[in-house]
Amino acid sequence: MKLTDGQLAQYRQDGYLVFPGLLNDAEVAVLQGDVPTLQSARRGHADANVMTESGGVRSSYSPGLDSQAFDAVFRLPRILEPVRQLLGGDVYLYQSRLNAKPKADPGATWQWHQDFPSWYHDGIPEPKMMTALVLVSDCTEENAPLMMMPQVHGRGTLDYFYDTESTEYALNSLPSETVEALSRESPPVSMTGKAGTVVFFDCLAPHSSGANTSDAPRNLMFYVFNRFDNQVSGDQKRRPHRSPYLLNHDIEKLTPIADNALLSLQEATVA
Repeated sequence: MKLTDGQLAQYRQDGYLVFPGLLNDAEVAVLQGDVPTLQSARRGHADANVMTESGGVRSSYSPGLDSQAFDAVFRLPRILEPVRQLLGGDVYLYQSRLNAKPKADPGATWQWHQDFPSWYHDGIPEPKMMTALVLVSDCTEENAPLMMMPQVHGRGTLDYFYDTESTEYALNSLPSETVEALSRESPPVSMTGKAGTVVFFDCLAPHSSGANTSDAPRNLMFYVFNRFDNQVSGDQKRRPHRSPYLLNHDIEKLTPIADNALLSLQEATVA
């Protein structure tokens, strides 16, 4: 899969691209089949799960450690090749997490933020990073889709503060007055769609998500990529991590796998 000049221009303008149906229903079913285990104490690395104060699962870090399917999907050519094209070179997986959205659990909300400020505090020098967001469940306006501000990424890193009060999750967040001003200029867009939709977005694109007010589950898989020549450098003080699984420690140049890899896993299970 190679992006067209028009798609590249749209990404540069908006900071994101949306591809409905990039994964088909059968492939989505393979991923969904592993979700209950990943979001429970049954996964091999149960301490990689972050819980809300209410006891719901907020995030499952590094799910590929315990799921062949989640370890395969980001290597599919239709995901990896656009990432390499957008970042302009070889990449490695910087971080991966399956974010859940339990019903009516305020502890699972995410304040408005850009991703790169946090990764800068990991020692990453430049914003040559992006995320491939995989909708593992259908996302509607009611079950708290990711909200994105188009075109704002072009302004670079905005002023931010370390927010320890807005939600249960401390995060480098945008001040409320900044969010209000930007929302008037660039009204947020909901990343709704059927499971299997993939959203590619820039590390400086502001985004957030609210509370799930529906009875439907909402699971989003975030694969964060860094250009291979943009690895940790410098001696700045680096942020502590709440989990040893927050970052991927297997730093290798990614190469595509067979495009039918997810279906092959399903066939092997059936056999």
